Amino acid sequence: MSAIAYVRITAKERAAGYPSLKTQEASIREFAEKHNVKISQVFYDDPVGVLPSNKHRGDVCSQSGLFELLSQTTKDWSLVISSTLDRIKRDDTSMNAISEIESQEKRFISIHQKLTPIDEAFLILCSRKNRKVRKRRISEGLPVAERLFLGRVRGAENGYHQSGPAPYGYRRPSRRRGRPKPPLEIREDEADIVSTIFRSYLKLKSMRRVIEHLGSIGSRTRRDKEWSRAGLSWILKNETYLGRVHFGKIKAKGKHEAIISPIIFNKAQALMRKNNKRNSNYQPRGRLV
Repeated sequence: MSAIAYVRITAKERAAGYPSLKTQEASIREFAEKHNVKISQVFYDDPVGVLPSNKHRGDVCSQSGLFELLSQTTKDWSLVISSTLDRIKRDDTSMNAISEIESQEKRFISIHQKLTPIDEAFLILCSRKNRKVRKRRISEGLPVAERLFLGRVRGAENGYHQSGPAPYGYRRPSRRRGRPKPPLEIREDEADIVSTIFRSYLKLKSMRRVIEHLGSIGSRTRRDKEWSRAGLSWILKNETYLGRVHFGKIKAKGKHEAIISPIIFNKAQALMRKNNKRNSNYQPRGRLV
C-alpha cells in the first residue's frame, strides 16, 4: 500500500510568506519517510494568477489538483497526506473532499495534527518496508491494551468483524489453532428475521408496526425478549448486513457474506431519515411552544 500527497497555496498566502508548495511537499516526504510510507504521487494546486488588487480574487487557487486526486480513488493507494487540514478542507468549493476520500475506504492524515491511535495503526499498515518485522517491533513495546487495539485494527482492515459478539444474523465460527481467523458465518434462522425486519419496515413504514408484526409471528431477540425500537434501529443501521466491517473510523469490505442488498439498505436509511424528520417536527396538540 502507498500514499499520495496534496499541497496547495493561494496568492495571498504566498505573499504573506506561507510555506511554498516545495516546502509543503518536503515536509510531507520527511513525514512519510519517518513512518516508512511510500509517496507514489503528489498533486498540486497553484494560485490563480498573481495577487491582484481584488482581495477576494487574490485568495483563490486552482482546483484541478484536487479533482485529479479524487478521480484516482480506484488506484492502489490507501492514504492522502497533507501538511494541514485546511489544505484539503477548502472553503472555495462545495465539495467535501475528506468525505469523498473516506467513502472510497481511503484515509486522510494531516502531518501537523496530533495522530490518533487509529492514524498510527494505519501508518503501520501502509508501511512498505520490513512490514512484518516493523509491526512486531512496534507491538512489543506497547501495553497489552494497545497491542490488542492494533490487532483489532489490522483485523478490521483485513475484513474481519471486531466489535463485541457477532451481530444478530451471524455467528462467530470456532477458530482452530494454527489456522487463519475465519469470517462471520450466517445463522439462517436469524438471517431470515433480519430480512423480514428490512422488508417489513419498507412495507409498513413504522417501527411500531414492525414490532407488532414480529410479535404476531412469534419472533424474539437472541436473549428471548420482545423486539424494541432500539433493537430494530440498530439492525436497520448496521452496515455489517451489507458485507462490510466498521471499527472506529476504519471501513472495509468484510470477508463475510452480506444478508441485505445495498438497494434495500439504502431505502431503509432514507425512510428512517424521513420518519425521524417527521417526528422531530411533531408538536402535541394543546401544548404551547
